[in-house]
Amino acid sequence: MSDPKSIHSIQGHVLRRGEDGYEQARLDAVWNARKPDRYPDLIVIAEHESDVVKAVGLAKADCGSASAPVGTAGWETGSATVDC
Repeated sequence: MSDPKSIHSIQGHVLRRGEDGYEQARLDAVWNARKPDRYPDLIVIAEHESDVVKAVGLAKADCGSASAPVGTAGWETGSATVDC
């Protein structure tokens, strides 16, 4: 069994800063023109609720921060952010 906090246990897509697709995913995280000037180390596009839990656990373990889009019916209405 893998460590539940391991990046490899995330079933969704994980993008690291500098990798192909990172900047587009960062910009796509906000649907309107008010793009934040934030550059997280990792962007996790979750497949399952457990991916969100694992990503937040990783961020807290590394004393980083985590932000998760919050919304309904495919519309993001904000972000939930966790800072250590």
